[in-house]
Amino acid sequence: MEKGRLTYVNHKVMAITDDIEKLYATEEFLVEGHWEDKRRLNMIPGGKSGLRYLRENGLLQKSVVPMPDERDRIISIWLNEHPRKGLPAPWVAEKWRDNDWAIAQICDREGRLSVEQVRAIRQLAEKYSVEEIFARIGAKNVAQVVRVLEGKTYSRVE
Repeated sequence: MEKGRLTYVNHKVMAITDDIEKLYATEEFLVEGHWEDKRRLNMIPGGKSGLRYLRENGLLQKSVVPMPDERDRIISIWLNEHPRKGLPAPWVAEKWRDNDWAIAQICDREGRLSVEQVRAIRQLAEKYSVEEIFARIGAKNVAQVVRVLEGKTYSRVE
């Protein structure tokens, strides 16, 4: 609301059921159907896809099957215990699995090395010192070259 992108939140009871399988299927259907809507508040998929997401990201053990009302508490506890990690939004995590997209994000920013520079650093390391490589490829500083050679940065660039 502070950024002016959210003016109100509206909740609507869509149905009432005592069938948890039906609840999960409906929730999954509804969240998936609105996944591209930028106004959505769901940060994870609905239904059993949401449970799978929680397990894949270490928030829920495989043997635990929480009731629907327990999921918010589980996420809150995990976020409090891991304040710096955050919870990756599925649509972002999905993009990062695409190596070409990830490399574009890593390399196509000001002050960053290009894909060609990273490859050149690795190739030149066979014959030249770090200082010489720095001078040849136009890196920001020698430390930037060292981090590439140590595998600390640009590891996704092949």
